[in-house]
Amino acid sequence: MIDLLIGYYPLYTRFVLLIMDMEFMGVGKPLYNFQNQIDELAIIKGNAAYANLIYPLYLQTLAVKK
Repeated sequence: MIDLLIGYYPLYTRFVLLIMDMEFMGVGKPLYNFQNQIDELAIIKGNAAYANLIYPLYLQTLAVKK
């Protein structure tokens, strides 16, 4: 997916990848749970081809569940 996106942007573009805990926020069960997202992003970031191309962003919500 990243390789596909790269072709649409200028050569020196960098990407911020946002991971979100949708289940925690109460919007339903995601296809991949939050820990799976973190694990997959760590693998991608560890790939030398993407190490300086992507930057993970994790926003922890402080929302209170009802």
